[in-house]
Amino acid sequence: MTAAVTGATGYVGRFIVERLTEAGVPVRAWRRPGSDTSGLPPSVHWIEGALGAPDAAFRLVDGADMLVHAALDHAPGRFRGGEGADLQRFLDANVGGSLALLAAARAAGVDRCVVISSRAVFGRSAGSGPFNDDAPARPDTHYGAAKAALEAFVRSWGHGEGWAVAALRPTGVYGVVAPAERSKWFGLVGRALRGEAVPARCGTEVHGRDVAEAVWRLLRADPTEIAGRAFNCSDIIVSHRDIVLLVQQIAGVAGPLPEAGSPLAGVMRCEGLERLGVRFGGRPLFEATIRDLVAAASAAA
Repeated sequence: MTAAVTGATGYVGRFIVERLTEAGVPVRAWRRPGSDTSGLPPSVHWIEGALGAPDAAFRLVDGADMLVHAALDHAPGRFRGGEGADLQRFLDANVGGSLALLAAARAAGVDRCVVISSRAVFGRSAGSGPFNDDAPARPDTHYGAAKAALEAFVRSWGHGEGWAVAALRPTGVYGVVAPAERSKWFGLVGRALRGEAVPARCGTEVHGRDVAEAVWRLLRADPTEIAGRAFNCSDIIVSHRDIVLLVQQIAGVAGPLPEAGSPLAGVMRCEGLERLGVRFGGRPLFEATIRDLVAAASAAA
């Protein structure tokens, strides 16, 4: 059993590769020249490749049993707005290149596929209450629209052809990676340790380990339970105030507390993943992560 993975050197991809390796699954993954593969398992078989390169797509999926497509070609540091000044190039890579990759996987006989989508398919005005996996997509960014387009093909391949392909919609993803400086909130924790002001923000979050577990559950589920479906993936609501307050408690430092931030609307429900046995880490995992970030930021200082 071999897993082909795109986006393996990215933030979410690192958690996915680690989970597959823990399960004893050989991993074959794309990387670009100069990609940082530090901190990833040494057993990964690397192939030079990226979205929009047909030869690289066939090399990646040939002989693989499963595919996890987590790659996104975007402007550095940006997801929403990741098209930058060149929307056509963004769409060619992330919609056209992704569809070519999935078609290559289907033609090569890959049995299972998970496509990493996003909460952005619902847009910012998805409704005032929690919404489930089957809520209609209403993207209001080009990033969300690109992900929604891929989800439409997940449905057509899954429902129309019976391929065991599913989409997973993580919300904001957090967790400590190597090097720690790449971790979400590392800079924010450092500012809180120095007593500096932090802007107010509030969002829904899920740990990268839980995202990876969800991927693994989808790859192992009965095909009839996942084919053509999209699954919400979200855990807790976190504000910058929560983070700063916890840093202050852990490190014994003082400083200004940001406002709690605006109340959230349209929180995702994750009943589909819960039926597959996914159990999210909740506040205990969040608090453990902040403790790890405090230790890492203190050591770096």
